[in-house]
Amino acid sequence: MRTYFTLGRGLVKVPAAARVGTGAWRFRAALDTGSHRTLISRRLAQIMGVGPERVLYRSSIMAVGGLLPVDAVRLDWMGTAGVERNTPTVLVYPLAPGLGFECLLGLDFLAGHEVWLNLIAGYVDIHPA
Repeated sequence: MRTYFTLGRGLVKVPAAARVGTGAWRFRAALDTGSHRTLISRRLAQIMGVGPERVLYRSSIMAVGGLLPVDAVRLDWMGTAGVERNTPTVLVYPLAPGLGFECLLGLDFLAGHEVWLNLIAGYVDIHPA
């Protein structure tokens, strides 16, 4: 599905949405084909009401400053650019404020899809592989 994006800090940012319980939220997500996992910001997790009951396990990821502990949580649904996932597991990470996005969409979210960027026209096409 063709989706128009914004570029900033070398990242492709697309509109995304998620559902938790009876609530639904829209936010900006950065496509990160170099990341194995999908991350959401602590801020977004708090806004969506993701509490301790949604934590599946604790893990750690390698960040610039070394290993950082993160919670793996289950959302009810997440989607962007025609890719939809029911009950995705995402990591809650302290993304820095001011980046212009609340989520990094990794390969776990994009699995089974091809991502085609048209940097001149400013759109991304994501199709099943």
